[in-house]
Amino acid sequence: MQIEISNASYDYSKNVSVLHDISLKMESPNLICIVGPNGVGKSTLIKCINGLLKPKCGEIIINGRNIRDFSKKELAMTVGYVPPKTTDLFSLPVLDAIMIGRHNLQGWKNTSEDVNEIYGILKLLNIEDLAMRSFNNLSSGQHQKVSIARGLAQETPILLLDEPTSNLDVKHQVYVTELLRGIAKANDMLIVMISHDLNIAAKYADKIIVMAEPGKIYSYGTPGEVITQEMVRDVYGIDCEIEDHDGVPHVILGFVLSA
Repeated sequence: MQIEISNASYDYSKNVSVLHDISLKMESPNLICIVGPNGVGKSTLIKCINGLLKPKCGEIIINGRNIRDFSKKELAMTVGYVPPKTTDLFSLPVLDAIMIGRHNLQGWKNTSEDVNEIYGILKLLNIEDLAMRSFNNLSSGQHQKVSIARGLAQETPILLLDEPTSNLDVKHQVYVTELLRGIAKANDMLIVMISHDLNIAAKYADKIIVMAEPGKIYSYGTPGEVITQEMVRDVYGIDCEIEDHDGVPHVILGFVLSA
């Protein structure tokens, strides 16, 4: 699968411009991380890719086809999406909450194969014991894992995740990011996730998109190409040192250069 974005821009209003002339190409099988400070358009970019928002100009092409030409069903079967927060599942058991993610495959009819597939996903995320628990009785970290499971259950060739590890402890941030990379490779998927941890992104992402104000791509490439002292200073306003750990850049943060 391939996503090609050409000169895309998006404004929330006349006075609030979020994305400016975005152009990039992403291909499977890869895990791509989007990083950058708050408010630079990371979530907006993902929402434009999955059709929730429509760029005011520019094009988004998926496998040679303009996203505007996809029906809602076709897009749902091509691009999966995991939002930062899920508010529509509170009273459902976890199994049912995840089952909803599969309705794009064969409507609302569920089979034993569907159930087995979901239990397999739950096992991957080490949450099979939550299957019959109510979603609203889970911790924020468990909510996050269930939302990821729901995204994987869609079985789309492209999966977009908005800060999927934000409520997880460090161990599970690493586990989930490594798992997503493995799933991308094993299933020839393109998985794109927003992350705030530069070191985890550097270790597991095939490529990293660095976004900076005002809603532009600062750099895009392999971790070794984009995780630099200059980038951290320019984009985050923090002094740092970059160490090489077996070819993987590791950021050691220093002092804040600007508030």
